[in-house]
Amino acid sequence: MATEGSPVVFTVELNAVWGETVTVTVSTRSDTGGSSPATAGADYTALTGRAVTIPAGSTSRTFSVATRQDNDTEPDETFLAAVSSAHNATLSDDTTATGTIEDDDEVLILT
Repeated sequence: MATEGSPVVFTVELNAVWGETVTVTVSTRSDTGGSSPATAGADYTALTGRAVTIPAGSTSRTFSVATRQDNDTEPDETFLAAVSSAHNATLSDDTTATGTIEDDDEVLILT
């Protein structure tokens, strides 16, 4: 989760220390099944086929997805980040994570 305008950070993890460098490919897409899907380009910067490398001897590496600041009062929005392939490792069944963009725009109430 990140406030709009700040990056959403994801972590790719191995289940054990690996003796070889592992490279995975990550991409983002709209969370069309979510209650308030974010829109690539308007709410976040899409990633397509970005390589994330976990060095030998390490178990994880992070990557970030930039979000865009706006002045729209709206609910928190979501998008998905997914690992689509791996070199020197086997993917688990759990290869998708949800990123949440928290709205920071104030609501004005007239009384």
